[in-house]
Amino acid sequence: MDNTTLEIITGIAVPAAAIIISTWVAVGLAKSERVAAAAARAEERSDGAFVRALIALATLNTINLRAESVAEPLRDLRVGLTLLEAAGPKHDNDLLSEWFEAERVAGLAQSRESMRKLALAPKTPSSDADVDTIVAAGAPLNTWARDFANNLRLWRRKGVTDAQLTELITNAKNLR
Repeated sequence: MDNTTLEIITGIAVPAAAIIISTWVAVGLAKSERVAAAAARAEERSDGAFVRALIALATLNTINLRAESVAEPLRDLRVGLTLLEAAGPKHDNDLLSEWFEAERVAGLAQSRESMRKLALAPKTPSSDADVDTIVAAGAPLNTWARDFANNLRLWRRKGVTDAQLTELITNAKNLR
């Protein structure tokens, strides 16, 4: 190899190869950054939906049925569960959606049961027993909300099998 050929290789080919390699690396990094950003956005949406559902359940767990309506927290729960399902991974079956819907319907049934019990309780408590009766009237709704929140946290933290989801669906349907 003569000097002219060597000068052409070191003067043109090596810098050109370096430019091609650095461009290829930059494109690969940009692509991985876009993928990571998209994953972060999806996780953020999922986290937001999860928090929204838990806030609604916490409200239902502590609600004063004489002073507050269940309509808004139940709506917030439905929105949160819908967003959570949409942000989650897709499966061949629709058990997650079925579980969320069964729980929502169970929540409606439990709120009706609590309202029925509250209607039988004294309007103005005059004894500790009256207060206990009024507080106990909220138990069906409060207990359902607490249990669903616990199961939702467990699902989020550890995941559940199809068999476990089927059991959760059955348990929720038994509350109707």
